[in-house]
Amino acid sequence: AALEAILGPFTAMAGSSALLSVLTFVVSILLTGALSIAVADAVIGRAPGFREVLARTGPRILPLVGVSILSGIVYSLVVIAAFVAGGALVAALLIPARNDSEPSPGAVVAVVLLVLLLILIVFVAVVAIETKLVFAPIVCVLEELGPVESLKRSWRLTKGVFWRTLGRILLIGLVTGAVAGLVSGTAGGVAAASALSGSLAGVEAV
Repeated sequence: AALEAILGPFTAMAGSSALLSVLTFVVSILLTGALSIAVADAVIGRAPGFREVLARTGPRILPLVGVSILSGIVYSLVVIAAFVAGGALVAALLIPARNDSEPSPGAVVAVVLLVLLLILIVFVAVVAIETKLVFAPIVCVLEELGPVESLKRSWRLTKGVFWRTLGRILLIGLVTGAVAGLVSGTAGGVAAASALSGSLAGVEAV
């Protein structure tokens, strides 16, 4: 009973965090669609109302979810391929010719360097793919394309403007990351303080 009283608030906080993650994903999908429509209309001099934006965004929610899932699959395949290739190379370097011998220091150093190189390659590959697919959610909404066609369209749109697009992504990421860090840090501090006070109350009750 004492353990349940102590862990109860932390279990509740974990459940709340999971629910918050799902809600954040849904809200981000809605915001992506709504902002794409609002900005596109503003460029041509239109000012759509809130209800109109929501009405036009609604039918694109499932395709946007599909774009997000497919993008995640692409990133995962890159990471998995790197791990498989890296594991094979590490095994080839560490498994000695004779089973009773130890790996040489040179082989250990080579493995460390290989792991670092693979991490760098995966990072560069993920950033490059993210840059190439950055317009997929936007074209999914504005051009009413399916998830696969949206990814292909984004890949074509970034041809010739890759570095410019990457620079803008980094700049936007720095700004939004700073704001998100401030908000999440404040919310996390409040949640931790609430969980701690709940645990203390449970201990006192016991």
